[in-house]
Amino acid sequence: MRKIAIREAFDNGNVISNVFIIEKPETCDDIFSGPNAITLPIDQEKRGKFVKKWSNINKYLYSILLIPLSACGPSKRDSDGQEIPLTGFVIDDYLRGSTVFRDANGNNLFDVGETSVLSGSDGSFTIGGDKNTPLVVTGGFDINTGKEFIGVLKAPSDSTVITPLTTIVQVLVDQGTDLSLAVSNVQKAFSLSGEDILNLDPIADENLDVLKAGVQVANLMEAVGGTENALKATKTLASTITSNINSAGNTVEVDLSDSTTLSAIINATGENSITLTDSSAAVAVLTAQNTSISNLEITEGVTFSNAKSQVSSGQNELPSTLTTEQIKKYLENFSSVNLPTINVDLSNEGSLTVSEINEWDALTNGSITAVIADNDMSSLNNLASGASNAFSITVSDTTAAASELISLDAKTTLSITAGSVANVSGAASDVKALIQSSGISMQANLQVVLMNASENLASDISAISSATKSIDASQLSSISGSRTFVQEILSDSSISGLSSVNVNLTTGSGTVPGTVTVTEVNDIAELTSGSVTASLSAGSLSALSGLTETGNAYTITVTD
Repeated sequence: MRKIAIREAFDNGNVISNVFIIEKPETCDDIFSGPNAITLPIDQEKRGKFVKKWSNINKYLYSILLIPLSACGPSKRDSDGQEIPLTGFVIDDYLRGSTVFRDANGNNLFDVGETSVLSGSDGSFTIGGDKNTPLVVTGGFDINTGKEFIGVLKAPSDSTVITPLTTIVQVLVDQGTDLSLAVSNVQKAFSLSGEDILNLDPIADENLDVLKAGVQVANLMEAVGGTENALKATKTLASTITSNINSAGNTVEVDLSDSTTLSAIINATGENSITLTDSSAAVAVLTAQNTSISNLEITEGVTFSNAKSQVSSGQNELPSTLTTEQIKKYLENFSSVNLPTINVDLSNEGSLTVSEINEWDALTNGSITAVIADNDMSSLNNLASGASNAFSITVSDTTAAASELISLDAKTTLSITAGSVANVSGAASDVKALIQSSGISMQANLQVVLMNASENLASDISAISSATKSIDASQLSSISGSRTFVQEILSDSSISGLSSVNVNLTTGSGTVPGTVTVTEVNDIAELTSGSVTASLSAGSLSALSGLTETGNAYTITVTD
């Protein structure tokens, strides 16, 4: 679906209901035309009166008026002298939750007092403030992959898109280049002649060339560690573009898939120098990533959506041409507070210890695929957490705690082999969760030791009994549940240790919900020497005289 940049219409700082301004009217000719079109008065004053009258007439209808920007005349300011809000999109792919602000002091950091908003769930934003002040974006997440954005984006003050390409444009402007020339230079550098890079949404408009160019710049920003380094690399790239055009005329492009070009940018000296643990690894990874993106084309059988998916996956999955050593050195360039979301497949590296896996996990927010060498729970308990990791794990212990196995299961998307485990201990709720988990393969004749918990549900113990060999429940001080489940487990010969357990009956066949009959409570009381707590169904003294046990905590209502 095509996205159309629109913004609310204002009159002397007040919103005009149901009336919106189309930022790019030339893209909408095929959508809003024919019998739905209306004629606006040429005179500005009459046009204003017409719009307000239309709004008033249609305020209770499901109808809106879209006005081309060219029909609006000069921009208006509100009572504080600020421009009317600007609407647009933040695009690396679309970024949600990003801070979009007008950088009044030009330090590329959001400061108190600067106009700001957060981008929406679709990457859109509407921001007010001084339209002469450039836009800056930090933080946020890719709406498709959930990947955290660690770079910095910029754009001229009235751009309706904020992208890696608009960032270069604004950096050129910051360096003293006229805006129109800055746009022209970026267009030439990436062979995008004629493309409105300050307003074009490459995803909505399905423009693969603009999308690829932007992603290649975004990859550069990430490859150097994001944030401050990202800006330094962008400044060097901008200077490279200017230098190339000044020295070679209008035909020189900047190839961000060329290792020599990338090395020159990443290893630049002076105020924009970047310190990395291994710059050669960054160059190697970036060359492979951007080469893969450069080769993407829309051909027969390949849609824009297909190509875009490959572009997105190329930002999370490193090319297979890279060695494990190159990938690790590349990831070591990032700080612990600014990790990239890169998925790493180590399945061909043989079995790795928990310690080795944890080293990798500390280098990326992405998922890790690997075979774990350690198979004892004391070591596996130290395995890094991560719900998206695909670890192949075999447990060799014969005895294990249910809670530890459940915790281990949460650390991998693959099924855990735990066939050696014959004895399991834990709270009834944990043991039940363990035996019902589809993520752990275990033997059927488990022997279970139940540990006392604040609540020991008879239904949980029943479920455990049906799937195991035997249960030692001697550590339980009490059990609770319906008469049906309590009587079942107290009578189960495979469950030991309940002969003196205290019982709390929650439901039975009493005439009032939550109550039990005299017969039911007698049957339970006969099965344990512990106390039984229950609410008896109301009855006469004659009926209640049938209670056979003593020392129990019954709530009794006499109807006589």
